[in-house]
Amino acid sequence: MKRQQSYASNQVALTPSPRTAPVAHVSNEQLKRIESMHNFANKKTMDEMKKCVFQNPTALREIVTVGYFGGKVSYEFFRTFNNVCSVYVKMIIACGANLNELSPRDKKMLMEKNSALVNRYKAALFLDDDESCFSKGIECYAKSGDRPELEDLSDRLKSLELQGQKPVISHKAFYPANLSPEDEARQLELSRKMKLWPRDTPDGPIDEVQSTLMRLMLASSPDFLDLERPDLVAKAQLKFVTHLQGYLKSKYGNEEARKRFADALMLSAYAREANDIIERAMNAPQMVVQQPEVTQWQYC
Repeated sequence: MKRQQSYASNQVALTPSPRTAPVAHVSNEQLKRIESMHNFANKKTMDEMKKCVFQNPTALREIVTVGYFGGKVSYEFFRTFNNVCSVYVKMIIACGANLNELSPRDKKMLMEKNSALVNRYKAALFLDDDESCFSKGIECYAKSGDRPELEDLSDRLKSLELQGQKPVISHKAFYPANLSPEDEARQLELSRKMKLWPRDTPDGPIDEVQSTLMRLMLASSPDFLDLERPDLVAKAQLKFVTHLQGYLKSKYGNEEARKRFADALMLSAYAREANDIIERAMNAPQMVVQQPEVTQWQYC
């Protein structure tokens, strides 16, 4: 699946081009603030991903092994990956209007609960996709030739004549091994719904504007949280919701925009249910974590 922008740049443009109708009820100044906030948070997240995964010899070896040769990621990798991706929500809370006025208790609650929603959505976009930014990152480091910890894996790829193969992280590899058949099927279906939403066709590129606004909406969701100031959180989220409505209308027209916006409102429910499935499996007392080839972990 092709992408409209590469995460290598960490930049997403939200302001309308001269060829695009202006977004109703949202000024260009507001759009620039949203754009700046996202790009700042995304850069911080990508910097953390580089430090904790791609520059961590143990983590890099593990994910290259799983990406090319199969197996499952370790619990330690799964937890670290989620912690890295949670940086995005932390940065949005820190620099977002209204959100930075919250009490420490409310900020902590948003960070803990909404990070999980953003992570499930983000994972749905890159799992089972050899064209995702994450898979491309794995491929880049695996074939760079300057990582001593990957020399034997590179030799193995050559001996099996797999140099042209692209790495891919599957749902089975990424999520807990003890999901019931019913939960696994439902988790895959929820991920499929989230994966398809920001695309015009199943194999089409991700619309990065839609995807970015969805991440911001999930990060600032007040739903099902016992907040002291839910009004501040709802006010922050409304800005992203309003921009998404206007963007969809300008791109698709009224009828299709209404349908896509209704689908967008369901994504938070999908992400929440997907996370409930994962947490239920992770907290099961009988859970057995299957370790990959790499057994020593260096926490970031």
